[in-house]
Amino acid sequence: MLHFYTNLRLWIHKKAFFLQYNNAFIMWIYRIVYIQCPNTKQIHKKRQNLAPLPFLALIMLFITLCATSSFSYDYSHCKRYFKAASTPVNQSYAISLKNPRGGQYHLMYAPSAPSGVKILKADPFIGLYLISAPNTKQSYELLPLDSRTLNDKNLAFISADKANVGHITKRQNGFLDYARFSSATQRNGVLGNICYQIYGIGVGNGQFIEKKYIDRFLSQKTPYYGDIGIRFSSSKAIVGAIDPFSQNAFSPNDEIISINGSKIANANEAEWIISNLKKDSFAKVLIKRNGKTMQINAKVGQRYGGFLLGETFLERFGIHIDENMLIKSINPNRAGRFAPLRVGDTILWINKHPIITESTNTARKKFDRFRDLLSQTRFDERFDGEIQLLIMRNNLEIFIKL
Repeated sequence: MLHFYTNLRLWIHKKAFFLQYNNAFIMWIYRIVYIQCPNTKQIHKKRQNLAPLPFLALIMLFITLCATSSFSYDYSHCKRYFKAASTPVNQSYAISLKNPRGGQYHLMYAPSAPSGVKILKADPFIGLYLISAPNTKQSYELLPLDSRTLNDKNLAFISADKANVGHITKRQNGFLDYARFSSATQRNGVLGNICYQIYGIGVGNGQFIEKKYIDRFLSQKTPYYGDIGIRFSSSKAIVGAIDPFSQNAFSPNDEIISINGSKIANANEAEWIISNLKKDSFAKVLIKRNGKTMQINAKVGQRYGGFLLGETFLERFGIHIDENMLIKSINPNRAGRFAPLRVGDTILWINKHPIITESTNTARKKFDRFRDLLSQTRFDERFDGEIQLLIMRNNLEIFIKL
């Protein structure tokens, strides 16, 4: 019987792996034979030329095979495949994806730029990086989630030494609003149910990135995010903060109804559409303000901060600040009205409001408060639209009006 199982397994192996056979039934049988029936794990690799079994014999053997096995899931082959389709990088991995134009992409997720490797393309906004690496023996085909996969209760999140079986509990709805899996996900592990096909790459904490967002990164020469000068503070498409330095017609609490005719249901939808707007184009944004509907023609700029990056609205001026509000770098060619600031200055107050308070106990909250205070300066009649900063310079506190 083992010889009979082996014939079936070898034939399916050839069809699924080498011919990329896409018949759903063959893929289903492949999965059963490779993953669910551990008593067929021995393969006679020396036998290369096997004739396909008759369809009825295949069915009969499938019934016999599953009746005589424990029918448990065994993803050990997929763990071996992972090792052949990835490159170790520091404490993680770069995943080898098939490039439709030939060759491979070596992709990895990291909250900050990986060290010790040559980075070919970086998107620090969402933590995706292409690195230079030799082609691996195997590679993955990245697929979109379909209804069958979404309902599959026996998917696995696979890495070099783990295969956590579970199911998808949530789709990815935004750049950082990741899809969720019912079991643990390893950073740069892969989600699949057939060893060479995957549906996403892990970011840890039971979360993963779907194909839609990976494809956006791969398709761009340089990562780009459109910007119309608004930020959302909740899941609703209601403006929380505005960029005070652009010609901005928006106001806090504006509700975004549609962008270029596309209806907006939530903040994630708005961010996706805005991020894909062409730079220097004009977007027709339908909003509701104080109960009245109106249209704003917003000029599209480029986003310089946000998502995984800290954002203060000063990034467009080439000014970068750390979580203690210390200025780390300034580009004098872009500083504009902020030219009086210097590297080493610490910004303490904006228009007499402290930036760091008891409630700003994380870096994200500090950046959000800085951004919100700058956003409000446009409406502060005390300073006639100017910005008054209290800064610490050389252990002295001084006021600067901009």
